[in-house]
Amino acid sequence: MITELQAVLIAMVIAGVFLMKSGFSIWLNLLTSLTVAGFEGKFSRELAEDFFSPIQDSDIGSDSVAEFQNRVMYSTGAMSSFLNARMTFVAEGSLLIAMVAIFIAVNPIATVSMGVFMGAVLFTLNKMIGFRIARNGQLQMKGYETSLETSQRPVWSEARSS
Repeated sequence: MITELQAVLIAMVIAGVFLMKSGFSIWLNLLTSLTVAGFEGKFSRELAEDFFSPIQDSDIGSDSVAEFQNRVMYSTGAMSSFLNARMTFVAEGSLLIAMVAIFIAVNPIATVSMGVFMGAVLFTLNKMIGFRIARNGQLQMKGYETSLETSQRPVWSEARSS
């Protein structure tokens, strides 16, 4: 049986874990932003030096300034997405590990049964979502095939058949 004091302490520990996770996420987000800004500056400088150099070793300089800007934005956006995904994984994973450790310390049997239940729910959702993604992908491919077939027909044959 858990006393009121123990319940309050458990709630405070869980709240503390959430606060630590939030602080950790903010810190990781700051590091990610600073890293991406550094990459963006470095790659912008390198692309600008290559793009605006008087002697062209590649075909990069033959593109427009808009193409140059698109390359910079695309490369840094992809890095930002990658780093943000990793940061979220680390922050949420640390929260999950801390919460599981606390729950195991309080009640190991309930923790294991909750883990089995949540695993079953996640497995079922994964199967359902995977099935729908595959079905929608097939429908999309049929639409692309229909569009390709339609675009390959000569325009004059459509006018005569109508």
